[in-house]
Amino acid sequence: MVDDAPHSAPAAQRRADPTLPPSDPRSAAVHAKLYAAAERLGAGGLTCSVSSLTREAGVSRSVFYVHFADLPDFALHLQQSRIHEIAEAAAIERGTNPLHAMLQAHHRLVAHFSANRALYLAALALGGGAAAAHSIATAVRAALLDHMATLTPPPGIHPQFVANYLAHAVTGTLTDWLQAPGDLTDDALAQQLFAMLPTWLYRDPETAVGSPDGV
Repeated sequence: MVDDAPHSAPAAQRRADPTLPPSDPRSAAVHAKLYAAAERLGAGGLTCSVSSLTREAGVSRSVFYVHFADLPDFALHLQQSRIHEIAEAAAIERGTNPLHAMLQAHHRLVAHFSANRALYLAALALGGGAAAAHSIATAVRAALLDHMATLTPPPGIHPQFVANYLAHAVTGTLTDWLQAPGDLTDDALAQQLFAMLPTWLYRDPETAVGSPDGV
């Protein structure tokens, strides 16, 4: 597809951590406009492409390609940015109700992918599937490891392995659901993902171990 063909822009190398907004306020504003445009297109059930994104955001295609290499690269940055925001919100909410914080994090994660289904399906169609899966898994794994660093896991549990296992499970489930949602609603999927978690991730390990899903 010519409209969304990769460009040799240096954008992919300009920001070492795509979970964080650009330090330049003007660049941050462009990213925010494009992210919001993608969500509006998704909410309206409209096709997502570089042309439709830039038109909706009110920025030029040349500006888009200063910041992103192509549509899949834009999708990766949006994913990582939103997953980082969801993890930060969960970290704040954990102080009052860890179980609720973890459940809400899953609802927000699923809601984001649902709202941006058109964008992510377009990115997958352009060959961004493997990169997208790796990006999601990496971001989810990092968020889980940050969370586990605040806990005392049950004896014998290795956080690196657990985080890697759960991150790839979530990634595979979300990718499949994006392409074939069937009759599974957003809320139902979030509940399913939450139910598959070991309970020690959001409960005291002493009370979680020994329960059916404690480890």
